[in-house]
Amino acid sequence: MAEALAALASPLGGRATDVWIGASRGPESLTRLTVSWDPSEGVDARRPTRLTVEPLNGETQDPIGEMLSIVSASVVADSAATVTFDKRPGTSFVLRFAALGPNDEVIDRWTQPVTVPALDGDGLALSTLRVFRAQSAFEARAIAAATDPAPSATRRFRQTDRVFVDVDCYASGGATPMVSVHLLNGVGDTLVELPVTSPSDGRTRINLPVSSLAPGTYVLRFSARAGERVIQQRLAFLVTR
Repeated sequence: MAEALAALASPLGGRATDVWIGASRGPESLTRLTVSWDPSEGVDARRPTRLTVEPLNGETQDPIGEMLSIVSASVVADSAATVTFDKRPGTSFVLRFAALGPNDEVIDRWTQPVTVPALDGDGLALSTLRVFRAQSAFEARAIAAATDPAPSATRRFRQTDRVFVDVDCYASGGATPMVSVHLLNGVGDTLVELPVTSPSDGRTRINLPVSSLAPGTYVLRFSARAGERVIQQRLAFLVTR
């Protein structure tokens, strides 16, 4: 719970972008890391138009891959607004980010250490929760129709937004995990259990009812059960008018 709420905190002085780094199963026992971003709200008047992402050696800070550039995740049509890295589980490295303005001026620059989780074992595992935010009916239809839409990095939603949350469930032996989702308030009290879709190829989606929530802080708790094993993942978010 505390870890989920801490993810909502902004660094001192603010950051020009919200960045999401998600993990899912990749090819050949690798873990696929996906990066997307959105401009932060209320930091200053300068709005970044793209983000560069460069993987570095964690010890030497030398580049270990190509610098990649992506547009905002608010472009929901396809995965062009993301970059991916397939890495061995347990690998540690650093991602160097730079938020650039319309004339390629650097608005913000920072680094973030990453340790690659293992999702290829015989047990039960969940991908990182993926959030999709639509600010109109047109965007909601585009998200529903897209094969692999770009996840939103923001965790601040207006009551007029339409928000969907996906997760991939992995279990050994082809078992289909039982998934439940509960909405909690900011102190951890359960408010309601949310309906979930039946897993399709291990993927579950919920509609997050932000329009019916009062402004405040909330937490989603995803639980997956396979046999006697239960794992959970939490996602904190803010609702504003």
